[in-house]
Amino acid sequence: MSVPESLASDVIVLVADDDPLICRVASRVLTDEGYLVLTAGDGQQALEASRAHSGPLHLVLSDVKMPRLTGPELCEQVQRERPETIFLLMSGDFAGVPMAGEFPFIAKPFMPRDGQLISLQHRLLRAARAFSDPELQMGRTTPERVKKLLMDDVVLSDAMATQEVERYTFRAPGQATSYFYGYTQLLRLRHDVEQAKGTGFDARQFHDFVLAQGLLPPRLLRKAVMEDFVPAKK
Repeated sequence: MSVPESLASDVIVLVADDDPLICRVASRVLTDEGYLVLTAGDGQQALEASRAHSGPLHLVLSDVKMPRLTGPELCEQVQRERPETIFLLMSGDFAGVPMAGEFPFIAKPFMPRDGQLISLQHRLLRAARAFSDPELQMGRTTPERVKKLLMDDVVLSDAMATQEVERYTFRAPGQATSYFYGYTQLLRLRHDVEQAKGTGFDARQFHDFVLAQGLLPPRLLRKAVMEDFVPAKK
């Protein structure tokens, strides 16, 4: 860690995080916005940086959980020495929210604006996929309607929307099992198999059989289990 001898910016930010990648990303984002940034690898280093810096310190951006000094402990100590400083805590673990106490809190990860745009589109796509895939498997929607949704709401191109629909219906039709609908169907299937086999139910044999079926839609997986596994393993 190094503290510049002279800082010309009007706003100085101290970033403290024991993850070097977070420090680099935060420093880049803030620097791109015109701030000058000090970085520290843990709470104690951050406290030392604050004390070594003779000029004003406008903002401390700190992770909640760090070695030697936690984020809240760091903020409390710096606040006593620099009452004019603003503090903002961050964490990728929502268990860190109550630890932040009186200090403002933001969730990680954060990223540059171009990264935020890509991330938001990917989140939109995953949200659309999470219900479109199972809805197609259950016959509650059509490929044409899903393609329109992907183009209108997720802003995919015609080619990308077509590729995504084919993923659900042609290339990997069993992928619905990785979502909540598939999860509930697997739980229901296991319950029914346990009822059918009673004390003879073997969880490992059941899981091995399910995995051996590969990518099957939930309805076909149930058919295979009830027709082939249950009678053969009684």
